[in-house]
Amino acid sequence: MRSIRQGLVAFLAVGAVCAALFAAGCRPHRDHDDDDDHHHDDDDDVDLEDDGGHYSDDTAIPGYHFDMGGDVRNDGDDWSGSFVVRFYASENSTISSSDYFLGSDWLGSIAPGSWASADLSVSFPHSVPPGRYYVGWIIDADDDVDETDEGDNVVVRSGPSLLVEDEYEPNDEDWSAYHLGGPDTLYLIEAVISEDGDEDWFSFWQDDGFAINITLHSLPDDYELELYDDGGGLIASSSNGGLTTEFISEVATYTGYYYIRVQGWGAAHDEDDEYWLDVDLE
Repeated sequence: MRSIRQGLVAFLAVGAVCAALFAAGCRPHRDHDDDDDHHHDDDDDVDLEDDGGHYSDDTAIPGYHFDMGGDVRNDGDDWSGSFVVRFYASENSTISSSDYFLGSDWLGSIAPGSWASADLSVSFPHSVPPGRYYVGWIIDADDDVDETDEGDNVVVRSGPSLLVEDEYEPNDEDWSAYHLGGPDTLYLIEAVISEDGDEDWFSFWQDDGFAINITLHSLPDDYELELYDDGGGLIASSSNGGLTTEFISEVATYTGYYYIRVQGWGAAHDEDDEYWLDVDLE
């Protein structure tokens, strides 16, 4: 009977100790293999790869909103850990870190056999010249994840799908003309006629009786030059044909807004090469 009481006392004492430890914040030991902490285990495999779902705006204007992205899958048997995806515009179908950087997206750890969306939503950078580009991205661009296959991390959309306009767009109508400024200034513009039917409109303010000299040169195709008043009336035009420089010289007949129109003759355009427009206001 005494031994039973002694055993019971010992049991209660152990229980009291455990309760005290638990109240102090201690927890029973658990093996690491049972820990569901979503961190990459070096003993398991991770393989990040393209999972489709590609999308991108077809046209970009520097300074305007731009979206693109796609899906990334973890084809391994362990959580990937977090990583960065970097997006680029390229003049060829090979995407690399030396191409025009557009932005990045940071992704959290992806479960084995699962996927996540890498999305870019930015103001399109002014560093990308006008032209047509391939777009793509590099998965785990900083090599933060140790993968079984590092050769499938570069993604490119098929074909040169992105048209980058010049910074003066959208200026395809007189009411959306890009305003240059006022008198006593020489304005130097480099822009593109990117497609058939594209027009570039520019506006400026000039005082009555002062000169307006406009030169359209360094043409990649046959472009025409026109000058309009603020009522939409044609003041002067220049259409020499071919790659010949176009020139208009007039004197302002009123104080107010004037409008310049640059367009291709027929279907003339060049999405890659810029024309030069010099507007000299006395």
